[in-house]
Amino acid sequence: MRGGRNVHVLSDREVENLKALAAQITKKEHYHECLLRAGFYMPALKSSLCTVEYMQNVREGKLFCLKSDLVRYKACPRPPPFKVLLELLLQAAREERLNLGIEPNREPDQRWVLDMLSTLRPGLYIFDKGYVPALADREVPEAQQVDNSDGFWTG
Repeated sequence: MRGGRNVHVLSDREVENLKALAAQITKKEHYHECLLRAGFYMPALKSSLCTVEYMQNVREGKLFCLKSDLVRYKACPRPPPFKVLLELLLQAAREERLNLGIEPNREPDQRWVLDMLSTLRPGLYIFDKGYVPALADREVPEAQQVDNSDGFWTG
């Protein structure tokens, strides 16, 4: 809340401006750009979450979407698998009673999930300086033999 107003909900004037723009929009890409220009922190256009219906619901305030100026970026150079990230975000959303519009067949991109988590849960363990995903969480590549006949790898 800023100045007694919920910054995650557009004012009537902002809604009217978006409706006027929406009337001129003929492509999904234009709608996405319009919401970005309105200050929403949107998932990637190519993500399965980012449908025209999703964008309409964000615009109308039916779905929660952060405003770009409120996103808190935190480093997570080696994140856990996407399924773990998504479950962490859904758990945070349930605790905050936020409807993000995420469904099994409608998922956001990893960057958006990380940025949402870093904003909603900045103290989450995945943002700790020493965090490394557990081996059980990571895809372990198949063991490969390396030629060491010249002793390069052993000194």
